[in-house]
Amino acid sequence: MKFQGTELYLPQGEYTVVCWANASAENSKLGGFQTGKTIADLFVEHPQAQTSQEIPTLDRLLFATASLSVNERNAGMETEVKFSTKTIRMSVLLKGISLQPKIRMDGLASALHPVKDNDTGEWKVLPVEQGKTYVPSVEYDGTKKEAVAVIDVPRFGADTPALIELKDNAGNHIVPPISIADLIRKYNIQIGDENEIVIPIEITFTNGHAKITIKDWENQNVKPGGV
Repeated sequence: MKFQGTELYLPQGEYTVVCWANASAENSKLGGFQTGKTIADLFVEHPQAQTSQEIPTLDRLLFATASLSVNERNAGMETEVKFSTKTIRMSVLLKGISLQPKIRMDGLASALHPVKDNDTGEWKVLPVEQGKTYVPSVEYDGTKKEAVAVIDVPRFGADTPALIELKDNAGNHIVPPISIADLIRKYNIQIGDENEIVIPIEITFTNGHAKITIKDWENQNVKPGGV
């Protein structure tokens, strides 16, 4: 087997290949590859997850598996892998804000664990709760009075308990905590398993009031390698 110039010679037999796309060293740590571990021990988490209660984001991860048969007859066989998305992207845009905000998200899984269903033979990627808080970096433009943050998180259901909090430097809430489940219901956002999803939350501040809306949310086909 050859990948990016590296050749791996495998004994004859049947193999399962597990693939992650879009995983970066900055936001994704692949675990479970130590001696004595098996494919059942594989997981992905943020590199800070073992040492910090707070993490900034995961990557926009795609997952695939493939069966590989190694023998003398098919030494040159190519195998196609079909990726599916395992994260949801949350983007938060603040308009008319006159200070550098802090954004926090609680109630979400922060790791992913692939598991094989022994009855069907299919692979599923399960979200893993670690009790972490997402604290993404926030780009703030004081001239335009705009701030934006992007967070990639494990996929969640429509009944997620996740909350978004906007705070000032003193730790005070700029607006009350925002329920993701309420936004999903209000805007009829379809959370499925087959498409990449981006939920763009826009909060506009005018005359002491805050208006929270979801711009045209994206539900699109998977694009392996796309960020």
